Amino acid sequence: MSNITLPISPSFKSCPYLCPCPDAPIKAFKTKVFIQLPMKRKRDDEDDDSQETIEYDSVDSAANSNMYRECYSHYDSSFQLDHISSFRPDIGVLLNITPDHLNRYKNSFDLYVAAKMKLAMNQLPSDVLIYNYDDAVLREQIRLLQQQDAETVPRVLAYSLEERLQEGAFLQDDVLTLRLDGRTDALLGWHELALRGRHNCGNALAVALCGRAAGVADTAIIEGLRSFPGVEHRLEQVRVLGGVRYINDSKATNIKAVWFALQSLKTPVILILGGRDKGNDYRELSDQIKNKVHTLIAIGEAKEAIRTQIGRDALYYFEADTLEEAVRLSQKHARKGETVLLSPACASFDMFDSYEHRGQVFKQAVHQLEA
Repeated sequence: MSNITLPISPSFKSCPYLCPCPDAPIKAFKTKVFIQLPMKRKRDDEDDDSQETIEYDSVDSAANSNMYRECYSHYDSSFQLDHISSFRPDIGVLLNITPDHLNRYKNSFDLYVAAKMKLAMNQLPSDVLIYNYDDAVLREQIRLLQQQDAETVPRVLAYSLEERLQEGAFLQDDVLTLRLDGRTDALLGWHELALRGRHNCGNALAVALCGRAAGVADTAIIEGLRSFPGVEHRLEQVRVLGGVRYINDSKATNIKAVWFALQSLKTPVILILGGRDKGNDYRELSDQIKNKVHTLIAIGEAKEAIRTQIGRDALYYFEADTLEEAVRLSQKHARKGETVLLSPACASFDMFDSYEHRGQVFKQAVHQLEA
């Protein structure tokens, strides 16, 4: 059977039903890349082994063929989950829970964890909850969830980079593997993934579980993982200038995201960090900075906290009043073969409208640099 890969066509829209808070709308993505379509059907005058190929010239024509199943992928932050009453995802995914937005939760990590776990609040046994087995916080939360009445608990599936699970998704000899419903299926080697970085291998395992739970053929899952290039503002290569790579990771709005970004890079780094602080403990980045970052440039309201906590961990430390100034500083201290990384660990609202706006400003500043 052949498949058609539908191009991404995101629809960003506020969803007041899910979130009554007007300043924090859910972003609903109308997913046209995750589900892949059969392109062949039998003609009435042919035998069972013969099929006619049906080609679609657009997403709309495929959708109108009645062979297309639409789904929505929501990114639901704790801000939205705080307000839900009846929201019930068919498939929920928890990639990790690490300290974030603690200024919103009375500096209580427990309150933040409780907000994130509301994703499963209304799920039923016919639904699926996928979680990262390697995250100790999530393991404990799933243990507590499974102690509840079985009639109110979704089917729970785990993925792991560290363990070969009895059921779920895991790495076996560097091959992404699914073990579900009594079957074990090898999908593809992690070196075949379009996205680099060990954390993206974990993300790919989660995606594979989502696909299987949604009824997507393994061939389509494999092709998607091989070809998906990533999203804007998440470890996005902007430019190579004078042998220096400039990476836009504006989506990294917490400490763990920056940690994973640094882990994925194999070259010396000039790191641009900062923005509106959310109660971060920047010392969690200390070892990564000492090992990989020779120049640290702080921006935004978090400058004082960054200076106090990790300002001495890099060989050079600077502060910039604007992101454009930070980019110019980074160019002065970067050498051929190195990487300039914008990975802020902070919210953007002290200087920008959103993390997307911050990423766009960074890219514009990079493209304005002269060799």
